[in-house]
Amino acid sequence: LYCSELSEHYSRIRTEWGFQGLVITDWGATNDRVAAIAAGCDLEMPGSHGACDASIEKAIKKGTLTENQIDDCAIRVLSLMLLAKDNLDNQPIELDYFDAHHDLAREAARQSIVLLKNDNSLLPLKQGALVSVFGEFATNPRYQGMGSSEVNASKIDIPLDHIKLYSPEVKYLDGTNLEQAKRLASKTEVAIIFCGLSELDESEAFDRPHLDLPEEYTALIKGIASVNLNTIVVLSNGAAVHMPWQNLVPAIFESFLSGQGGGSAIVDLIYGKASPSGKLSQTVPLHIKDSPTFSWFPGKGRQVQYREGLNVGYRYYDNAGIEVQFPFGHGLTYSIFQMENLKIQIGSDTDEEILIEI
Repeated sequence: LYCSELSEHYSRIRTEWGFQGLVITDWGATNDRVAAIAAGCDLEMPGSHGACDASIEKAIKKGTLTENQIDDCAIRVLSLMLLAKDNLDNQPIELDYFDAHHDLAREAARQSIVLLKNDNSLLPLKQGALVSVFGEFATNPRYQGMGSSEVNASKIDIPLDHIKLYSPEVKYLDGTNLEQAKRLASKTEVAIIFCGLSELDESEAFDRPHLDLPEEYTALIKGIASVNLNTIVVLSNGAAVHMPWQNLVPAIFESFLSGQGGGSAIVDLIYGKASPSGKLSQTVPLHIKDSPTFSWFPGKGRQVQYREGLNVGYRYYDNAGIEVQFPFGHGLTYSIFQMENLKIQIGSDTDEEILIEI
């Protein structure tokens, strides 16, 4: 059964709930446009570019679809268009909150980026450190998803530009020539690699067939790490990736897709203007075969079976006793602290207050 074809849903929406507006499908969710119109679904998105016209015309001739049913849908579409018409005639208004919102985006990114690894306290870097930077994402950051999640950013912070504020003598290469990149990295105190997944690697409307970074990024990380022991990797990706090179580098940031302020936020964290506080919202497995859905995903045809039950995410890895690369909730910071002399005292009052001395 398809929701767009169930007439009882539309009856409930329009009769019981009194909704008089437009009902549209999710993108690509139409199964049978004729049946959807008959049920009361007004608008198919993102549209079939005329592919359904012939079947609609045929259904009218056969009498399985009436012109009144089509008119009802068309009237609701036109009504919404007329409601929006006045907005098209208004003059653009001046907005003065872009800077404040960008500052908020930068702060949100600072608090969300996860420090996965920081061996020997390599981070934070000192201002003025001699740094080499590699990877296209240093100059053209991937800061948002692909498809319906795309937005028009008011401005985009570029990581390399902000690194120059801390280390004016920074050197940059995109890393496409590995030998050239290795020569540069060997001459600097620290090497920073910006890498991850592009919009072609992950997006809505399709599933990733693996968890690997592009081969050129893996080769770049291994090559740079072989000549510079102070290599920092900054990842930009929408979901977990394999890190077979983890033991070759002392420091790793997972920035995910950190928004228009992410480019300055990651540099603030690298140089210690802010201390990392982000935590992983998902488990990073060692191998894709360790995933609880590996054996039956993506399924066959249009059917996917969900067999995990309650064993989703970290519950599965915990219950199965499977070692992971980084666990759910992992995230380091620059502060060093310890807790000693922990005591619990049950009070004598009826509320049994628990006092903890740290």
